[in-house]
Amino acid sequence: MKRLQTATVVNHSIPATINNGDAIIANQIDTHGFRGGELLVVCQFGAIHASATFDSISLQSSDASGSGFADVTGCVVGTSTLADSSGTSVNFAGGDDDGASVVFHVSLDESQKRYFQVSVSESGSQAVVISAVALILPGGTDIGTGLVTSATTGAGHQQVLIAS
Repeated sequence: MKRLQTATVVNHSIPATINNGDAIIANQIDTHGFRGGELLVVCQFGAIHASATFDSISLQSSDASGSGFADVTGCVVGTSTLADSSGTSVNFAGGDDDGASVVFHVSLDESQKRYFQVSVSESGSQAVVISAVALILPGGTDIGTGLVTSATTGAGHQQVLIAS
């Protein structure tokens, strides 16, 4: 059996609207049984109003379910750099970023915690639609080295962040 056929898909967050200080933290991602594998979390944005203001977009992890979550190093939009080794800072989505996505990638080695969640908060007064889905790949699955990162802004752009 091909390893990808044993992957698990987790609907982390159904499309939801956030605004006015809202935060979206939906289902936790339990990686039990996938040590040595890979975790990919895709956050997809819908229409983003020009005055939308994001306080944070990050992937968080914890050893315990439901508490103790903290940002994963290398997976914080605004402070982390792109996965393509360019050193380009990952920008917050803005008004020209309709349909943009942010992809978080974590190698599930012994240094990583068991539970993960996406944390997004928006403090502006404009509604933003976001959803997130996770793909957990078993050990031995090669996701490849050709991660494609398009422009860091603009409609439909994609930014890939890798935990360090």
